Amino acid sequence: MPRWPQVSVGERFWAKVAMASPDECWFFTGAKNDDNYGMLRIGSDRVYAHRLAWVFTYGALEPGLIIRHMCDVHYPPGNVRYRLCCNPTHLEKGTDTDNMHDSYTTGRRLPTRGPRASHAKRWGGPARQLSVP
Repeated sequence: MPRWPQVSVGERFWAKVAMASPDECWFFTGAKNDDNYGMLRIGSDRVYAHRLAWVFTYGALEPGLIIRHMCDVHYPPGNVRYRLCCNPTHLEKGTDTDNMHDSYTTGRRLPTRGPRASHAKRWGGPARQLSVP
């Protein structure tokens, strides 16, 4: 007889999601990685919580696609709480390129060139030209 009751991965996952109204973020309450993404261990693998929410709701994901959070626009830049959201209506599949585009348009990531570049903000203007003897 097993020591612990046998529960499915789906039951284990959804038990760790704090469901709210359909329009609100549903935050994963289990383990997080260093980047503040929810993680669930399945066997020896650790899987992103928002990916599991997608798979349990909509089915398997095609190879090469990722799951993007569309609720990130509701949080100020620097606030990464949206990464814990598992509300399937806040998720959308896409490519890494789509995700990078989203991060620039929402202000989560600064461009590497131009007046909004991170180095321009840090140093207060364009970098000085250094001469090498």
